[in-house]
Amino acid sequence: MRAIPVVAAALLIAGLGACKREPTFEERYAGAEKAIRQKAAELEQDMQRRAQATHPAPTGTPAGGTPAGTPSATPSPLFELEAN
Repeated sequence: MRAIPVVAAALLIAGLGACKREPTFEERYAGAEKAIRQKAAELEQDMQRRAQATHPAPTGTPAGGTPAGTPSATPSPLFELEAN
């Protein structure tokens, strides 16, 4: 007979311990926003890493002497003019 009140009290305490309030809209929104921003940052880093792997930045000086990525001092003409 004494076991029934003890079991009932244990169930009541366990039930109250499991009760939580539901998160508010703002809390759910903040959590979703954080997850989306983290995923966007990961995707951005992945795209940058892949772009660098396929198109590495030019380095060094080629045989012509002009560093890569800089225009030459004398541009080549688009067409030759004929002297009359």
